[in-house]
Amino acid sequence: MLALREYIDDHYKEQVNTHKQYTNQYFKLNDLCSQINTNKDVPCETFINLIKDSDYKTTTKLQLLNVALMFKRKIQDNTEDEVKPMIDFRDVLRGNETTERHNKNKDLIQNLPTSAQLTKYMNTQYKNENWKGFITNYILINFYTRNLDLNVIIHSDNEVIDYEEDNHIVIDDNKVLYFRNNYKTKNIYGRQKHIIKNVKFVESVKNHYNKHTEEFENNVPLFINSKNEKVSDRDVGWYVAKETFNNIGEGNYLKVILQNINNKPNTMTKLEKVSSLRGTKTERLVKDYNLKSIT
Repeated sequence: MLALREYIDDHYKEQVNTHKQYTNQYFKLNDLCSQINTNKDVPCETFINLIKDSDYKTTTKLQLLNVALMFKRKIQDNTEDEVKPMIDFRDVLRGNETTERHNKNKDLIQNLPTSAQLTKYMNTQYKNENWKGFITNYILINFYTRNLDLNVIIHSDNEVIDYEEDNHIVIDDNKVLYFRNNYKTKNIYGRQKHIIKNVKFVESVKNHYNKHTEEFENNVPLFINSKNEKVSDRDVGWYVAKETFNNIGEGNYLKVILQNINNKPNTMTKLEKVSSLRGTKTERLVKDYNLKSIT
């Protein structure tokens, strides 16, 4: 299946996250196909059975099927009619995935904190002078971000305003500028800039910066690993979760926020705000996170 790996490299190299995801699924699919000759046209049923009988969870099976479809369409030149059995199987997997997610959400809803608890926890971090914790919680609660968006570098001058890489927080007198260049859907939603004037947030940013400025000069990471370096994008989720209420992580914060939105008026308007700030389609939020939309 080397031709598929080359196709992924040729067509998705500039889309770093997509390339990484496709490459990971390529290797998994390649392992599943180790006993078949992929130099010949592989029947749809072969891919279907290999994926169906694997031990992967449904979400991963869907990802594997999408890569298998890419192989059939792009490498083996199959028509849409020829790959229809795989498309039908994908519909089955999507149905299974929705059912599993709804069942999981029914259990989660009983154990998630309230929005008020998250806000109280955030303010407790400020009171305890856990500046990193307050910054993390403030951004999750007010900008609905993913983990990657929180892998930021803090600066005290404006030189980085034009930077197109990494995420930055720039201290600017009594406000801060938050630039998001590195997040999951950047290719769709583009660079995001936010002006934050919240007094507690600005003070927390300044205090975190001053605490570490001697060792990092004007480039202070929000999260610092045991080697005294900015954490990697791969590991940042663990560091974010450590700062959240009961270590529940950013995904569960978003579930709490969306559940709270669903219990108040103007739900769609508020969902559109979350969609815009997070960089996610409204339909995706409803499907993946909105616990009250269980049918």
